[in-house]
Amino acid sequence: MPEPGNQIAVKPTDPLPRVNVLNCIDGLTESYALTFTLEEQEQIVLVLTRNIDYLMAINKVSLEPLIEQAKGDLKAAITHLFERPPLYGLSKWGSLQAVEKFLKAFVSSKGVTFAYS
Repeated sequence: MPEPGNQIAVKPTDPLPRVNVLNCIDGLTESYALTFTLEEQEQIVLVLTRNIDYLMAINKVSLEPLIEQAKGDLKAAITHLFERPPLYGLSKWGSLQAVEKFLKAFVSSKGVTFAYS
């Protein structure tokens, strides 16, 4: 029998699964993870939970064509950061394009039209 919290909850009374977010970081070794202070670990959890909130908000409006395009721009921006050497300029450009499309999708959702340029 798995330790409580390590299995998938089936019934509402089952304990929720636990996730060690440090295990979700690709390439993070156990020896390096053990060097993180409690404050650093809390910051990682904070960043993760904020990003989950942001992704959930984006997915709520993902039917907007501009949102799908913006998500593609974000993926490109992230990819450029992990190039060798990092392509910061292209990453910034992809990020800028994503923000512009998110804003246009928001404006459009409020019934406002805008010129495409």
